Amino acid sequence: AEYEITYGGEVLMFTSNNATISGLKPDSDYEFRITAKNSFAESEPAVISVRTEKIPAPVNIKGEGTGFTTINLTWDAIDGIGLYRVGYDGKELTTQTNSIEITDLNHSSAYTFKVRGETEESQGIWSGGTTISTVTPVLSAPELLVANEKTSDSITVSWNAVTGAESYKVSYGSEEIAVTETSAVLTGLTPYTEYSIKVRASNKYIDGPYSNPVNVRTEPV
Repeated sequence: AEYEITYGGEVLMFTSNNATISGLKPDSDYEFRITAKNSFAESEPAVISVRTEKIPAPVNIKGEGTGFTTINLTWDAIDGIGLYRVGYDGKELTTQTNSIEITDLNHSSAYTFKVRGETEESQGIWSGGTTISTVTPVLSAPELLVANEKTSDSITVSWNAVTGAESYKVSYGSEEIAVTETSAVLTGLTPYTEYSIKVRASNKYIDGPYSNPVNVRTEPV
């Protein structure tokens, strides 16, 4: 005998009394009609209703902070799934691959991510939460701060560059100025007065620690 299985406009023929039917949509109802046939007759169809399982939750979710404001996330692909949704911090993003770069995050911050697979008709099960942190920015204190020149009302100082710095803040007395070079001219000073001068590196994320101070006295008038 042969067995004819029909469902959703599809017709399949089998010679054994069991069959695996693939290519179905997840989380969907199907009605299968099974008819036994031979050269002389065919049976009344047996009708079976089955609902396919939901899209399983993605597994093996991994990630790392690749910058002060970015995290790369990956997970094992799910067979037959070409769309994934990533949720974190009240936001959701989609990707057609099993990886995503998430940007515009806060530095030095931990985020908990969850992922699910989707189709046009069905939403899968969310994965458990995976917590990953962005990179913490670090700036070292400037070194070799020296006074190069001085007059009765100005002092010129310089220092070594700091990796990751976008600018520098020079503090003297109750004043602080910002410069983009590794030197500064402090003006409007009082003659024959000692100033404690220190400098720190800065970027859009943080201010670094101050250097060791240098004490410099302006010239008399």
